[in-house]
Amino acid sequence: MGHIELFIITFLLASNFLGFTLSTNILLKNKIIEPVITFTLINAGMFALGWGLSYLIKPTLGSFDTMIFPVILFFVGVKILFRAFTVTDANRVNEIVHIVEAVGFAFAMGVNSMIIGLGLGFVSDYLFLSLGLIEVNTLVLSALGIVVRMKKGCALGGKPIEIISGVSFLVLGILSFFEIYF
Repeated sequence: MGHIELFIITFLLASNFLGFTLSTNILLKNKIIEPVITFTLINAGMFALGWGLSYLIKPTLGSFDTMIFPVILFFVGVKILFRAFTVTDANRVNEIVHIVEAVGFAFAMGVNSMIIGLGLGFVSDYLFLSLGLIEVNTLVLSALGIVVRMKKGCALGGKPIEIISGVSFLVLGILSFFEIYF
């Protein structure tokens, strides 16, 4: 797995936070730094946890470890698309009303990062590069979403971002499958 693929995967994981910050009501009281740092640390921490789990599981899988990554990418894509199509726009706007609930959502989104970290632990040796990319991408995209939301004053649609992210993970899963098996 090359650097470009790592960037794409970490960017797609972080794009979920962009969609979240654009489309929900967070009571920030003009605070940008605290939620952005919180989202970044949770996302990177869950990613590192998944990566660590891969090293615990890897010895028991043997040669099957590389076969898991396409399945994981596909699963995360389906999970993101399911959320995109089941949560209505009205529910998105009223979904989060306090920063404490936003932290809960960050952990829920961090599950995607943990799953991807688990899969990347099987196929890549670039832990620190991956962590750095996911931190920078989450930091920048979360801040961008909050700033745009504050300037705009109303919720913007995060659904298209989730759909693009989900479809992208599905495509990456299919491409990884063909790369491994053909």
